[in-house]
Amino acid sequence: MVSFSDRVPPVLESQAQLDQMVEEAKTDAIVGLDTEFLREKTYRARLCLVQVATKHGIYLVDPLARYDLTTLAGLISDRDVEVLVHAGRQDFEIFFEMFGVVPQNIFDVQLAAGFAGYGASLPYGRLVETITKTTLTKGESYTDWCRRPLSAAQLQYAADDVRYLHVVAARIKDELYASGRAEWANAEMQHFSVASLYTTEPEDAWRRVSGRGTLSGKQMGMLRELAAWREEAAQRRDIPRGWVVKDQSLIEIARKAPTDMGSLKTLRGLAPKEAERSGQEILAAIERGKDSPPYDAPPVPSRSAQARA
Repeated sequence: MVSFSDRVPPVLESQAQLDQMVEEAKTDAIVGLDTEFLREKTYRARLCLVQVATKHGIYLVDPLARYDLTTLAGLISDRDVEVLVHAGRQDFEIFFEMFGVVPQNIFDVQLAAGFAGYGASLPYGRLVETITKTTLTKGESYTDWCRRPLSAAQLQYAADDVRYLHVVAARIKDELYASGRAEWANAEMQHFSVASLYTTEPEDAWRRVSGRGTLSGKQMGMLRELAAWREEAAQRRDIPRGWVVKDQSLIEIARKAPTDMGSLKTLRGLAPKEAERSGQEILAAIERGKDSPPYDAPPVPSRSAQARA
């Protein structure tokens, strides 16, 4: 067991220690959770570290040590264990992808803080400082979390990410119940239990393309097909979407709708190597988009209606 007063808790050293920690969390029926991961060069996030806070202590779990994390992942889908997180969607996405677990009993302190009047999308450090008057050490968020060994500064930073989850959650819950907003916050937490939140189907990938509002209905039909092609290519090659084709370039392809390789290669922003590699697939996506029903954007409210809102 590691006390909350220890600045740098050790990384668990065995499967037995990990399993014991999971049983402790089950007994407590509440656990704080955070992860460190890398995603800059891949489509799928690479899990580098898991931080856990039970009622009794803080634990650091190294996924690269090849322990079986199945029981740890099971805490997320255990209805009898409340999982405390801060902006936990990406953390849950990783566990969903690796283990297929769907969150069941979640309390996201960032989301709840908005209902409690602290402001929407408040960073963890600011929320901790506001509630506990503790200033967290910064500077490790963009380090390479998958490089070993981890430094003492990294371990301290990681531990601090869960060190205050229990006290922050308890304070926010008290305020929510006092203000009569607890039911609102709890209803919003239910969205974490929708499995589709953690997947991106190729046919829905167009919804993530920034700048699409500048396209016509017919052009949107082509964008849908182009975004679906890009999503499948990124998944297959395990690289970020933007490494295949950036959003701005995807918009330009949909707008210009080239019909041959020559005109496709003249478009700004499309890498020559990608044009050579995927040009025929891009042209095929454009043709499919031309045949699809045009997209009808929802009407923009009148100025008078917006003023009334």
